[in-house]
Amino acid sequence: MLRCDGQRLETGRGSLFSIGGIAIEGLFRLFLPGVLPILVILTGCVGGASSAKPIDVPAAPTPTVNPLLPEAPPVFLRKWGIEGSSSGQTNSLAGVAVDGVGNLYAAEPDTHRIQKFTDEGVFLTEWGRFGDDPGQFSFPNDVAVGPAGFIYVADSLNHRIQKFTADGTFVTQWGDLGSNDGDFFNARNLAIDSSGNVFVADFQNHRIQKFTADGVFLMQWGRHGKLDGQFLFPNDVALDSSDNVYVTDGVARIQVFTNEGVFLHTWGSQGIGEGQFDRPFGIAIDATDAIYVVEPLMNRVQKFSGDGTLRTIWGSSGTGEGQFDRPFGIAIDAVGRIYLADPGNQRVQVFR
Repeated sequence: MLRCDGQRLETGRGSLFSIGGIAIEGLFRLFLPGVLPILVILTGCVGGASSAKPIDVPAAPTPTVNPLLPEAPPVFLRKWGIEGSSSGQTNSLAGVAVDGVGNLYAAEPDTHRIQKFTDEGVFLTEWGRFGDDPGQFSFPNDVAVGPAGFIYVADSLNHRIQKFTADGTFVTQWGDLGSNDGDFFNARNLAIDSSGNVFVADFQNHRIQKFTADGVFLMQWGRHGKLDGQFLFPNDVALDSSDNVYVTDGVARIQVFTNEGVFLHTWGSQGIGEGQFDRPFGIAIDATDAIYVVEPLMNRVQKFSGDGTLRTIWGSSGTGEGQFDRPFGIAIDAVGRIYLADPGNQRVQVFR
């Protein structure tokens, strides 16, 4: 199903899009589970009817892990998830985040909710339903936890950020559809620095925006392009222990900036080899400043040191332990456990 109302584009499960002649992954999801990979090209959407035609996208080859890499892959610990939309069941998992005591928060775009679990996968609570009132969502794509324990949600197709207490009580919100300071065109993903400032990947505006913990606009950087400091649909954002900002976008690279948006360096190239990227998406950084990058098309995670040196790789296509079906969000807790949203398999997997 495709719907276009002149302001908002929504899809059924499992679509990629071409906008302005550039193939991108939709307005709110990179991939949706349970569907064969197709490319949908939309025409005449804004202000009128839409048309679409599918184009087959070839399946990615299974990567081969080199045993001579500096580190062994992390060890599988556990998994949880049963497909469904009831409390504690999982549906269209996207971004995930972990709080200071190890509880996991998971954004589910298709069910328009946030779910909260213990680190063992025991369901604790949930909140949200479809709508645009405070506490409601339209395809929430990511969730983050601030240093004060507040929960921030990228409410993607409401083009806003919402802030909650740890039990889901609404606190405040900011943002609207647009391209001015503080506006969003698909607030895709977000991250919080050590001072509580909120960094948002403003997907269709090709920029990163920075706000205070209560949503006061501070600054922005980036514009459409493939050069250093530019973005081609920024997907995800993460921060290291020095509050430097790491960004994935539609180019096969990681870009690194200061907390004020000054470009520092980049690494990566297009490909399926070790240290290369094929549409990098989720990114997370652990307490040692190691960087983890999720590649849904490759069904793998790559781990790098701060200078871009590859440390290890794990994952392949499948349903077994340590295998993935289009992995999406990633989060790392204080003791180094790695949580992967595995939406095609409707589950969370935990490694260490």
